[in-house]
Amino acid sequence: MSDSPHPRSKYRSLLEDKDVRRWYENLARGSPAGAEIYFRNLGNFCKLNNTTPQELVRMPVSEVEDLLMDYVTSSQEKYAGSYIHNMIKVVKSWLAYSGIQLRRKIRITGAHETPTLKDERVPTKDELRRIFLSGSKQARTACALVAHAGLRLETLGYYTGYDGLRIRDLPELKIKGTEVS
Repeated sequence: MSDSPHPRSKYRSLLEDKDVRRWYENLARGSPAGAEIYFRNLGNFCKLNNTTPQELVRMPVSEVEDLLMDYVTSSQEKYAGSYIHNMIKVVKSWLAYSGIQLRRKIRITGAHETPTLKDERVPTKDELRRIFLSGSKQARTACALVAHAGLRLETLGYYTGYDGLRIRDLPELKIKGTEVS
């Protein structure tokens, strides 16, 4: 396989299918994290619907559209619309990669709402202290950089675990003896 990461998913056996592997590797060249999420979601969708990626490709388009619409209907009481929307997007990505375009519009209530984020807030000082005390020195440093320096996690290192932020990446940092400013 190329430099793309192997998914850490229970569906790794799907990569034995050369078409699924190519689809995954193609996605990973754009975003390794996104590819892993898409891969896992495709596996989840197929398991839930008792099918495989190749069976989806072999189904008549109208049958796939019916399957997706039934999935939306059965999922709306259990999942947020944005979750369902993302699952449908993954299946459409796989189908498009396989040269299949759906014709019917699949409507999803609340497709662009993020209910899990609506009550999100900045942690209190006490909550932040507990976060800092719960991790290793490395995790504490990462948390401090995200919380106090405004860095995004991606600046601390690549998703696949190589590279990462180095002292040389901070030209304004001054170190004199034991003093850091």
